[in-house]
Amino acid sequence: LQALTHQQQPGGVMEERYLDFVYQPIRGPEGAVTGIFVQGHDITEQMRAQAALQESEARFRNMADHAPVMMWVTDGSGACTYLSKGWYAFTGQTQETGLGLGWRSAVHPEDAALAERTFLEASARHAPFHIDYRLRREDGEYRWAIDSAAPRLGPSGELLGYIGSVIDITERKAAEEEVKRVNQGLE
Repeated sequence: LQALTHQQQPGGVMEERYLDFVYQPIRGPEGAVTGIFVQGHDITEQMRAQAALQESEARFRNMADHAPVMMWVTDGSGACTYLSKGWYAFTGQTQETGLGLGWRSAVHPEDAALAERTFLEASARHAPFHIDYRLRREDGEYRWAIDSAAPRLGPSGELLGYIGSVIDITERKAAEEEVKRVNQGLE
């Protein structure tokens, strides 16, 4: 049982404190309950840390969902644990179809092996990476995208996962092709 209480601090300031209580029956020799043992623990700091973590997570999701790029996060095994609203709007995927390894179904079949190999090699080295590949838009058209990511490392250097972003670069690719075509015509 958890309870919220208020404790008066020096100067008359009231402070919220969170307490966790455990109740255990005390039994006599015949097994009958003769009393109740109550043990309380102050869990205020744990509750504050949990609230701060939840606030940080909410702030990240709000930022990622409103960024002008698609954002994603994986765990240490490489499974996608978060895709921004931008990803879902662009690809038409849902959480059910995109999370885990489902996001791969939106990558063009000819680019899927290279994208997977790039990710696995970077993961093995705990290194950042970027790759260009074609990504299926909600309407079925494949668009060029650049996917860039950086590893998230724990205190001992262990890989916690990646955080990355995806940007539609189709217009840039078309301009590069046009420049290449014009240059070839001048030779």
